[in-house]
Amino acid sequence: VAILDKEPIIVNSQEGFEAMPGLGPGSGGAGAPEPVPFGPAADSALMGTAYASDVVTLASSIATQPELITVHIEKGDKGLGFTIADSLAGGGQKVKQVVDYPRCRGLKEGDILLEVNKRSVQGMSHNQIVDLLGKCPRGSEVTLLVQRGERMHSHSQNQYNY
Repeated sequence: VAILDKEPIIVNSQEGFEAMPGLGPGSGGAGAPEPVPFGPAADSALMGTAYASDVVTLASSIATQPELITVHIEKGDKGLGFTIADSLAGGGQKVKQVVDYPRCRGLKEGDILLEVNKRSVQGMSHNQIVDLLGKCPRGSEVTLLVQRGERMHSHSQNQYNY
């Protein structure tokens, strides 16, 4: 029985499935599938297929809610010590690589840049942000606000927003 042809219902506080009209006995179709009986085996087989990914997705999205972190980096002779690239997950620029770990304490690869010296860089292009970072004088402290953690829609196309 195809999972796509079923509607979830609640029976005694347990989720199960009931055949949609036209699929049960008496529907006139030869060889029409019988309704799936309720029971531990049927429930686990159906729920394992239909709901397990949603439950895992919801749990993992709660566990990885975005976190905002402020990082202070002193600009050295060779720059700030990290590289940025387009973030395919949710737009903007992410930290692609941390080159100078001691200088970039608190910064992690995958962090998304939100602000540079309290100026929002959301919506800026890669080149605009590179230019902004490049204009920070050597020896000065650069304050970055970054977002760490997954956005709700960054895992897969099967993601649901709750």
